[in-house]
Amino acid sequence: MNNKILIIIQTIILSSTLLFSQQEKLVVIDGLFAPSTRTRIAKQKNREADITFSKRVHREIYLKQKKNHSLYYPHKPNSIYKSMFSIIREGLLKQKS
Repeated sequence: MNNKILIIIQTIILSSTLLFSQQEKLVVIDGLFAPSTRTRIAKQKNREADITFSKRVHREIYLKQKKNHSLYYPHKPNSIYKSMFSIIREGLLKQKS
C-alpha cells in the first residue's frame, strides 16, 4: 500500500515538473510584457544551380466529385463566393492587360 502511494506521489511530481518546465518566463516591465527576443531567419532563394531535380505533373481534376465542388461552384460568382477557376481567369485577364 505504501509503495502505491509513493509511486503516485512520484508520478505527480514528475508530471508537474514536465508540464511547467517548457513554459517561458515573461518579464513584466511597467505593467507591460517585454517583447520577444526571437528573431526570424530570412528565407534563402534557390538558385538554378542548386536544384538537382524537378518534375512537372499534369493531372485531371474531376469537378463533379463532391470533394472538388468548392473548385467549381457557384456557376455565377456573387458578392461573397467565387469559384477557384473564376478567380484564376480574372487573374490571368488582369495579368494580360
